[in-house]
Amino acid sequence: RDEGWQPVSFDTSKSYGYTGGWNLEESKYGQIHNDGPVDAPITILSGANTSGKSYTMKSDFLIRVAAQSLGFAPVRSGNLPHFDSFII
Repeated sequence: RDEGWQPVSFDTSKSYGYTGGWNLEESKYGQIHNDGPVDAPITILSGANTSGKSYTMKSDFLIRVAAQSLGFAPVRSGNLPHFDSFII
């Protein structure tokens, strides 16, 4: 609540994604707030060591778990799919 989490919808008639998400393991303040990856059957993250791949995966995963569990997430806005299970 103190960091301003926003309600997330699960509307299948709209495109999925979120804007302005941050990693909930750290304070919202001082982080860069990123949009979610493009909704696709598979997403490939590439880059050099220490380029933020693991950080991005963990941040995105925690946003989706928070949204599905609470209906709120550390994002500016979002519409996400509902999943019966997660594999990470």
